[in-house]
Amino acid sequence: MATLLLGTLVQNGKRNQFPTAYSGGDFGLADADSAQQIAWRVTGGTLFCCHNLLTGISWKALAQHSMVFGCRAEIDGFEFLCRIPLPGEAPGGEWDEAVDLVQGDDRLFHWKEFRSWCQSVGLSAGTRVVRGGGMAKEWQSYPENAYACWRPVLEPKGVPIPQTGLRLQAGYELLVWDDNCVVRGKFLDESDYDLVLQSSGTWFADAGVLFQPLEKKIRTIAVDKSQVRIVQIGRYIGS
Repeated sequence: MATLLLGTLVQNGKRNQFPTAYSGGDFGLADADSAQQIAWRVTGGTLFCCHNLLTGISWKALAQHSMVFGCRAEIDGFEFLCRIPLPGEAPGGEWDEAVDLVQGDDRLFHWKEFRSWCQSVGLSAGTRVVRGGGMAKEWQSYPENAYACWRPVLEPKGVPIPQTGLRLQAGYELLVWDDNCVVRGKFLDESDYDLVLQSSGTWFADAGVLFQPLEKKIRTIAVDKSQVRIVQIGRYIGS
């Protein structure tokens, strides 16, 4: 089970703690800098937010800000499509997959008391699905102008490995994905079989088929290229 710390909440141009009540105006995601970082779980090749970031916001307000079906988000130089969850028309979908990953633990997924908006149409026209609140997999139908919470999902925009013509330059920060894990680190070197990264300490995952630590090299890992689905190239952070 992989967790990534990435980005923070921004409201009206200012970084803010979360969760917080929606007070109108613009909102989104930004580089964390020294602000509170957001925790994400990797599920189905996406990042699923472990928190409701905004409370007291309507589905219509999310739609007006293009946060329902997706808008471009750039965090630490990495590009994503930012949207809300896809639960389907009945209990199930990626919400349940994310809940199952943490075995319904509210300390890890923060679903109690606050319900999260999802994309799907509810029980009637003009309603949408909300999840969580009373139980981890609770499913309800709310009017689009009612109030619930914003919990984003990030779809990574990257390039497959191997890809002809892709040349990675030492010193750039990478997010390297398979379907169940993502690792973050500074690119150091590569061979025909591996990418060598210096880990950043902002992701947490057990070593497995995607990567292994290198002996006698602190915070350095070898990523198996044959297991990589995509690579995201971020900012240059030094050689």
